Amino acid sequence: MLNPTYFTEKILFHTVLLELNSGAGTGFIYGFTVDDDLHVPVIVTNKHVINYESNPTVRFAMHQKDAKGNLLDSIVHITHGSEWVMHPNSETDLCCTLLQPIVESAQGQGYSLYYKICPDYAVYTEDELNDMQTVNDVIMVGYPDRIIDKKHFLPIVRKGSTATHPAIDFNGKSIGMIDMSCYYGSSGSPLFIYPGITKYSKKEGVKIGYNEPKLLGIFFALLCANDEGEIFTKVPKSSLHKSSTNSETASSDEYLNLGYYIKAKELNVLRDEVFKKYESRIKR
Repeated sequence: MLNPTYFTEKILFHTVLLELNSGAGTGFIYGFTVDDDLHVPVIVTNKHVINYESNPTVRFAMHQKDAKGNLLDSIVHITHGSEWVMHPNSETDLCCTLLQPIVESAQGQGYSLYYKICPDYAVYTEDELNDMQTVNDVIMVGYPDRIIDKKHFLPIVRKGSTATHPAIDFNGKSIGMIDMSCYYGSSGSPLFIYPGITKYSKKEGVKIGYNEPKLLGIFFALLCANDEGEIFTKVPKSSLHKSSTNSETASSDEYLNLGYYIKAKELNVLRDEVFKKYESRIKR
């Protein structure tokens, strides 16, 4: 197994495959900063992935580490009745659960978990978003249509571009659009702008050199067209895994290679909800 060093390696261990009786989706590990010495890691996903339930039983697929903290080539599935905190806006399809109870559940079974945390400082500020151009390379990490490297249990990383300007709230909502093939199972996937070796800034022009990517948002819906040519947004509700080989679940809807993401700034609202709920357990 590799030793994650670069960003595109670390993001393989940001995500977690979430499995429920009704299907599966993607979650990712994100850290809320309380102060310089205290961070609260959570697993973030969409409300619809957990069927809008506050206490669902979820099967978390996690990597393991040895006593020295080195990544092991083995996986553990932790079934846990987790408590989820919902974004207060009913239209914002976002929720999270504390990571620590899952870590403790694994420890109780003799497992030590290996993961990487996406820190909350790795999110674009409004000034940074306004300094961007409309079209930017983006990468999304997750489990589209439940595709996964079964031997190493690693997610799939895909590349696309922003379809709307990152600084503009599409239709006045805290969402944006991406030009990328989007499928069931990608719900809850983190989306990063990936500048690579070049970065464009309206203030400074093109800068050459490695630029650390940051979190742009969280994927939650895809655009489709039906047989009549009508375009509509599809947000999976309960059957999160659709397979074209299954005649009972196969759909004639045509994917338009466009999807919606919730802007990362909404994680700040979710953070406030977490701190409110667990105020007695979080020192600030």
